[in-house]
Amino acid sequence: MCGWCSRANLTIPALAAQKKMPVQWGLSDPMCEHYLSEIQKWLPECMSAYRSDYAKIYSVMMDKPLVRSCLEKLDKAIASKAQGASPETNWLRFSSILSYFEKKCWFPEDILLPLGVLDAEVFYSYIRRGYVLKDYGAGVKHGEFTHRLQWHALMRVITDDFTRPIRPGWDHSPLELYVSLGMKQNHGIWGKLFDQRGDGFLDHPDSFHEWVLNSNLVNVVAFISKRETKRREAFIKAICDYIDFNEAGVDYSKATNPLLSHAAFKEFEIWFVNEILRKRHTESTVKQIYEKDLTAKADASYLGKKTTTQAAQKPDGRTQPYRKPRMALGPVYSFSANHIIDAQAADVRARNSRSKLQAA
Repeated sequence: MCGWCSRANLTIPALAAQKKMPVQWGLSDPMCEHYLSEIQKWLPECMSAYRSDYAKIYSVMMDKPLVRSCLEKLDKAIASKAQGASPETNWLRFSSILSYFEKKCWFPEDILLPLGVLDAEVFYSYIRRGYVLKDYGAGVKHGEFTHRLQWHALMRVITDDFTRPIRPGWDHSPLELYVSLGMKQNHGIWGKLFDQRGDGFLDHPDSFHEWVLNSNLVNVVAFISKRETKRREAFIKAICDYIDFNEAGVDYSKATNPLLSHAAFKEFEIWFVNEILRKRHTESTVKQIYEKDLTAKADASYLGKKTTTQAAQKPDGRTQPYRKPRMALGPVYSFSANHIIDAQAADVRARNSRSKLQAA
């Protein structure tokens, strides 16, 4: 019996208790074969070749000390600038820093920016091709860097801190696993491992984002809090404009000031959804207004600013606006207008990632 079984109060069958601990895969607290098999039972239907590694991903997302350790290493890398960083790596942009490590694991060079909510099929089509998403359209509480931080931790674990393509205990490289999650047979797995709704553990983006914001990761927090504050201000304005136009006379004094903090914004959101929207609309209409209409309005100014053909000179020298890549689906933009790679090219890239780390 391992510590995971003890904490979960699992009863271990006699035969299972006699089994040796499997080769470990990086956890801060070793997990026995019985608990790993229990995780596999909780997972949705998927391709059997990936099931064991998916269970290990789930175990990493449950291992908060391990994820914290991985992000602490990222935090130190931000402060010191990683050795061997290529000249074009802009160490003043968080996306560039994350991209430096993602390229080591053979992820595509182009980072995609969804400026709006993606349909499930469109979202999975990009995962299938290995593209990381700067998840702007997912909402304020979700955090636009949350999934990339989850995967940064996984990359560190699977590659033993970027020293080998696959450490013992894993069957697939990070890119192989990422691409596999976009395959139709595995579509239910992404949500289970990384995208649970509401509050919970590190597989819940809202909680992961808030946990990082409240951490002592000084450099990481400086980057994501800056973006979070801008997002929050734009979304709050969209909500207040909606109330002023549709619900004249609403008493704001009953609501927490959402500009104070991330936590205050969450309280304001609860007040708005429960006291304003749900008292006047059906649940489907509430979802449409909050998750689509208001998100689109809050994102509109960002969309116009970032995708204009006449981008103003930025302090860091960037002038190129975001553009729609060729063959892009949904409201997705990139610094590059390159053709979106197909699934076959993604599979070849994923296979190559098994043999060596790529120089970033």
